[in-house]
Amino acid sequence: MKRARRILPVLLLLLLAAGFFLRADPAFLRDQRDAKQYPPEQFLADRLDREAERVYLAAYDLSAQELEKLWTEVYNNRPDLFFVSASYEFSTFNDRVLYVSPRYEVGLQRNDDARRRYQDALQTAVSGVEEDWSDLEKALYLHDWIVLHAAYDDTLAGNSAYDLLVSGTGVCQAYAKGYLALLQQCGIPCRLVTSEEMMHAWVIVELDGSWYNVDPTHDDPTFDRLGYVQHTYFLKSDAALRDSHFGAESPIGCVSTAYDDASWNQVRSAFIPLDGTFYCIAGNRLCRWDGKGLTPLYTVSDRWYVSGDPNAYWDGCFSVLAAHGDGLLFNTPNAIMRYDPAAGRADPVYLYDGPGALYGFTARDGTLTCQAADSPNEAGTQFEITLDL
Repeated sequence: MKRARRILPVLLLLLLAAGFFLRADPAFLRDQRDAKQYPPEQFLADRLDREAERVYLAAYDLSAQELEKLWTEVYNNRPDLFFVSASYEFSTFNDRVLYVSPRYEVGLQRNDDARRRYQDALQTAVSGVEEDWSDLEKALYLHDWIVLHAAYDDTLAGNSAYDLLVSGTGVCQAYAKGYLALLQQCGIPCRLVTSEEMMHAWVIVELDGSWYNVDPTHDDPTFDRLGYVQHTYFLKSDAALRDSHFGAESPIGCVSTAYDDASWNQVRSAFIPLDGTFYCIAGNRLCRWDGKGLTPLYTVSDRWYVSGDPNAYWDGCFSVLAAHGDGLLFNTPNAIMRYDPAAGRADPVYLYDGPGALYGFTARDGTLTCQAADSPNEAGTQFEITLDL
């Protein structure tokens, strides 16, 4: 009992000293006041956005486990906080969190230029979205934009929305957060989901009251095939995703199967908007999409022959699609063709006579970056050509 009597005053002194220290910090008083006005997710995100060195969370009475859940929620679903590191330090008293000390990515912390670059890239990405489109059309266009403009980062370094939107490269988390940022910019409800078993991340999207899985990473080829966009993992139910995405930790069940067998499953080009209509290439046909089904408009009859063997050819069509003025561009093995929707005809605008064949291209402001290779299983080489608009 004598020992207990000696310890008690020491503890009281420590508590008084800690209380004095906290109250002497203006940030503590401000955080205590502001925390009463906001839910913890909003409060933490606000302080991270201000790049606070210490965020006092005592008002929320959180355990360490609850802090981890809160941090994960904010870190995963606020792609604009790209400068915040996944790791943090925190202090507790009596098993309750007093404050958290965030860590910020070197080179991005307090970097107004980085924030401007991010916002500029975000606005560029959504600039093609029309206000009168349905949320489905917006989600599809933004999915295709991500796949068209990004390449998987084999160095495994880029994991933020900044990496994806500004640098055009990243791992699955960057793809997911980039897509998340675009959807949020367009007001479409969405969340990031993860699988620890797969070490993978993707997005769930709400359309007309139902949630669906979208995995833009798995819809992008493993080497960057220009203009090539899969839709295998666009708006899928949990049941449809289960065989390929094991260990999903989705906070919301995606039970609707409305799009599991959608017409876009076989589309390997981007859906291209032109004069209020979406077009794509399904199989070997250039098609019009009306939001429900595909209407064939033109058949690509060319074959991609095996290099050096005029009697053998690769199975399938390797044409992709892009807009060009009031028409559409697509590639054959040895040409870039322009399709006129009004006239219903296609004419060559560029002839290729180099090695291999054309397996894809992208078009930006009249400049085409073309990809030529000996086979569809090779990245080949890229070169640019310029077309008059």
